[in-house]
Amino acid sequence: MKTLCTGAALVFLSMRLALADPFELDLLSDGLTLGAGVIFAGSSLFLLKPALHYLPPAYDPEAIPWMDSFMVNAYSPGLETASYLLLCGSLLMPAILALAPSTEWLTVGVMYTESLLFSFGMAEALNGLAQRASPYMYWDNPPQNYVDDGDYLRSFPSVQTTMAFTGATFTGYVFAAYFPDSPLRWPVLGVSYALALSSAVTRIASGTQFLSDVLAGACLGAAGGFLVPWLHEREEEQDALTLTAGVRGFTVTFRY
Repeated sequence: MKTLCTGAALVFLSMRLALADPFELDLLSDGLTLGAGVIFAGSSLFLLKPALHYLPPAYDPEAIPWMDSFMVNAYSPGLETASYLLLCGSLLMPAILALAPSTEWLTVGVMYTESLLFSFGMAEALNGLAQRASPYMYWDNPPQNYVDDGDYLRSFPSVQTTMAFTGATFTGYVFAAYFPDSPLRWPVLGVSYALALSSAVTRIASGTQFLSDVLAGACLGAAGGFLVPWLHEREEEQDALTLTAGVRGFTVTFRY
């Protein structure tokens, strides 16, 4: 019991000893980034909407690329619901970053919003451009509501997988930055990616996405979750050479 209590105390202490401010915001650049993200993500929903096909063509299973052909499944509404629940878990994982100092909450919130907007906008834009039919269209009786609204042409890349991996990558990266010595770094990273990976797998199992769709979504989401906080990292103090005038002459100081 004593060992358990000591371990818990060390974990708690490591969580409290967070780096004060590994990231920083810039009013101008963040304002422009957020504005562009909102416009880009919003316009992709309307300008790149696929054309509706009241009588969709019959899709030939023989035309499916080889890497996707062995994982084509009929539509399962239950598994699709499970994929959305796992997605919600991935998107909520950054809530653990509330353990960082409260002065950093705004910075974390802004960065996460930018990451989500970047990932969502890119995935939606590619969806509209690719207009790839979902796996369930290669089976009998596809979900009629998806056929009616044209959603069946939004398979590549997987938007849901993109968002799940954005949340997972952002959580792991930012948590490690604030708590570099915490023993919870790896568990947090593991749980985050387990949720994202499970969401991706259930997308395939539910017949809503191909393997290549979720792989592309995972790469896109990981990029969004990594790049935004990386661009917000504070620059380390650069090497500098200073020349100081004194009573006895000049002093040269090299700082590194």
